[in-house]
Amino acid sequence: MDDGFTLSARPSPIGLVPKLEALDLSGLAMSAEQARLLLKVDSAAWKEEVERSAQFLNKLGDTLRAAVRREHEALLARLS
Repeated sequence: MDDGFTLSARPSPIGLVPKLEALDLSGLAMSAEQARLLLKVDSAAWKEEVERSAQFLNKLGDTLRAAVRREHEALLARLS
């Protein structure tokens, strides 16, 4: 199935990330290698940040919507 995203993006733990060939980098002073580095998902760094944000979300207690908590937990699970 072509949903318009599948061909131009790749899945990652944080969601869809553009494929390098899907981006028009003309006019930018950037090499392909620099662009690849920008598109790289550092799962370890993301996991650290998600764990830190859990501390903040826990402070919200029951005022935090269940859907937000579920999304946060799902993101953590994808990064683990």
